[in-house]
Amino acid sequence: MSNKSETVIRIHGAGLQIGREAITVANEGTTILLDYGVLMTDRKPEFPERVTPSSINAIFLSHAHLDHSGGLPLLFLRGGPPIYTTTLTAKISELLIEDMLNISRYYVPYEELELKEMLDHVHPITFNQKMHIKNIELEGLNAGHIPGSLMAKIRTKNSNILFTGDFNTTDTRLLNGAKADLSDVDALIMESTYASTDHPERGQLERDFAAKVKEVVEGGGIALVPAFAVGRSQEIVTVLRAQNYDGPIYLDGMAREAAKIMSGFPKYIKNYDEFRKIIKSVRLVKGNRERLKAIQKPGVVVTPAGMLRGGAVIFYLEHLIKDHKNGIFLVSFQIPGTPGRVLLDTGKIAVDGKLVDASDMTYFFDFSAHSGRKELIDFVRQLKGGAKVILIHGEPETTKAFQGTLNEMGIDAIAANNGDSFSL
Repeated sequence: MSNKSETVIRIHGAGLQIGREAITVANEGTTILLDYGVLMTDRKPEFPERVTPSSINAIFLSHAHLDHSGGLPLLFLRGGPPIYTTTLTAKISELLIEDMLNISRYYVPYEELELKEMLDHVHPITFNQKMHIKNIELEGLNAGHIPGSLMAKIRTKNSNILFTGDFNTTDTRLLNGAKADLSDVDALIMESTYASTDHPERGQLERDFAAKVKEVVEGGGIALVPAFAVGRSQEIVTVLRAQNYDGPIYLDGMAREAAKIMSGFPKYIKNYDEFRKIIKSVRLVKGNRERLKAIQKPGVVVTPAGMLRGGAVIFYLEHLIKDHKNGIFLVSFQIPGTPGRVLLDTGKIAVDGKLVDASDMTYFFDFSAHSGRKELIDFVRQLKGGAKVILIHGEPETTKAFQGTLNEMGIDAIAANNGDSFSL
């Protein structure tokens, strides 16, 4: 028989997978949903386990990326619970979900009406702000992942839980790294995306990246940088300017829109005045006529999609692939099966239906917005004895191996699967 005051954590999505994150935390009749994302597979989104909206007292949205936000409108077919997140996250979620509706409308079981209803239920919070949802206290903490991203500290009568969402403890050009007090945490729900990978030292990575970009541009080529629209694209621009690249930079697609939105939120950008100045130095591109102009002379083009799955990058690839003095700079995680991953693994890319060898013009730089293996271990080491670590949001082999590493360190860690429940 369960204890009435116990806290129950249930994994509804992101168990042994990257994507469709969804977790509930329930205590004494109060239930909070943490994220409700999608997993994009060939334009068709997969959603988490079904959650009954009427059973949820509140939703916490960690950040705007679709694997955390893309399922939320499903919960607003008729009203719905309040959503606690930053205003910046809400605005960028709207941008990304609208884009998903445009691309995958046939497969998405909601429309703009539900998206609007969802946005109408947003209750803005910011760093270190505490909210009370009946008997549960919720506090948002800087996650260091993308501008506006949050971790959640959840305090119930009998336990304290920290939910990381996607987080990065390393400082970047755009953001300060995540920090949290774990001394009172009984359960840590933590992503494990890069649990098997150590990222390169940031300063050296920036210098190496900028040097190779300058080499391509000075050699008369175009440096094409396919990057995630939110966070990565804007960071790449700031890195290039900080490393004294003073040539033309073009920003295209949703990266352009996201930069405009971010410019309105100084508190979520580390060096805001410098960021504004840099974004003003960049040429914003819209439409194929402007794209053609952007590639008439040597320079840098930063554009979605980061994994070459569509978007403006396809136009550029078709025009630039024939001349090998150009360069393709992959700066984002490449999910297995995506064109970007195929290019990384084989050196080949499909353009106009034909496989083209681009191995001598392809470069990879690991600009991650996630904590790497070392950072994850350092983070967990702050826990007091007896605390539980629930690992989610990672490839199965990676997450299971990391569970083994933590267990060997004497930490009670579990690689959680969808449908798993944990009682505290």
